[in-house]
Amino acid sequence: GKDLAAALPEAAGESLEEFSRRAMAAVRARAESLAIWPAPDADRLARLEAVRDERGDEIAFLELVALTRYQAGDAAGTTKTAERILERAPDNPRALGLLGLIDRREERPEAARERLEAAAAAGGGDVPVYLNLGEVRAAAADTAGALAAYARALELYPGAVLAHRKRAELFTESGRL
Repeated sequence: GKDLAAALPEAAGESLEEFSRRAMAAVRARAESLAIWPAPDADRLARLEAVRDERGDEIAFLELVALTRYQAGDAAGTTKTAERILERAPDNPRALGLLGLIDRREERPEAARERLEAAAAAGGGDVPVYLNLGEVRAAAADTAGALAAYARALELYPGAVLAHRKRAELFTESGRL
C-alpha cells in the first residue's frame, strides 16, 4: 500500500531520485550501445562541421547534427537543423521527436504532445520519445495513453527501467496495483 517513493528506500536501499538517475543512465547507455542516441560528445559537432560539405544534405547526417546540438543544450541550433530535415522529409520521426523534446523542456506541453505523437505515428524508434510522450500524456491525465507510450518504450528496449517505474507509478496511482 506504500507509494513508490516511500517503498523504494526500504526495498532497494536508495531514494526515488537516485533510482531515477541510475535508470536514465542505464537507458542512455543502452541507447548508445544500439547507436540510437550516441553519447554526448563536446567535439562531435566540430568533427561534423569538418565533413559538412561532403554530407551536409544527407538526412542521417542532419539527424546526427540535430541530436548533437540537442545534447549540447542548443535548442535554437537543434530547431534550425530539425526544421531543415523536415523540409526534406516532413514526417521524419527523429526531427519531430527532437522538436517535441525541446517543446517539453521549454514547458510547451501541447506542442510537445503534438510533435511527440507525430514522431510516434511516423514510426519513431527512439526510446526517449516514448518516455517523454508518456510523461506528457500522464501530465494531461491520459493514463491509458501514458501506459501505451511506456509499453512502446519497453517493446523497443525491455530494459528501460524508467518506463517500468513510470508504469508502476501510474498503476499505483490508479489503484490497479
